[in-house]
Amino acid sequence: MSETKSTRKEIFMRIKDGMADDAEVVEMCDKYIEQLSKKRETKAQKAAAEFAETVEDYLEAIGVAATNRDIAAAFDVSGQKVTGALRKLMTEGVVQRIPGEKSVDAPSYKYVA
Repeated sequence: MSETKSTRKEIFMRIKDGMADDAEVVEMCDKYIEQLSKKRETKAQKAAAEFAETVEDYLEAIGVAATNRDIAAAFDVSGQKVTGALRKLMTEGVVQRIPGEKSVDAPSYKYVA
């Protein structure tokens, strides 16, 4: 039978409950519980957010709609990286997707905020 192990946060909560009469232990446990509760942002997430800001600035500066391929060529990066940045910007409402005239035409993206 497999038993699930407690997380560090759960262990500190148990220590805090078990030693509630010792203020120093309670304070230390609260500190560790708070640290373990914070959401961490990875370097990759931070880099992706910074690149999205760069794409936003670029689209604002050119003032016209550009395709994914145009943006990728301007920054010399992959289309996948640009797509991720554009998706983030579209969910924020900063960039608008404009479908191509024909179904085979690539959509373009324009700064709107």
